[in-house]
Amino acid sequence: MRLAILLAAILLPLTAFAQTAPAASPAAPAKPARQTFREHFDSANTTHDGHLTLDQAKSAKWTAVVRRFDKMDADHKGYVTAQDIYNEFARERAEKAKATGTAPSASAGSKS
Repeated sequence: MRLAILLAAILLPLTAFAQTAPAASPAAPAKPARQTFREHFDSANTTHDGHLTLDQAKSAKWTAVVRRFDKMDADHKGYVTAQDIYNEFARERAEKAKATGTAPSASAGSKS
């Protein structure tokens, strides 16, 4: 009898604890929708003049442009246009396709 009371005294609080609903975990933040190339350029080009400077690309954390900026700005104007960026990315896709023997993606030659 003492053993039953002792077990009840130990196990009852544990069963009550086990039945407690787990705390709701905070929902993971939703990923923002992926920007199109033009939306990315327009949001990075804070002066809205069509000329993206290296500082603007850095501020927008557009690392793909930052890494290639000097190559895209071959004339050393101090800025690149959306067409400059598009042309460089298309050239890189074509080079990669040639090196791997695969056809470039269908979007590589079209403008959006």
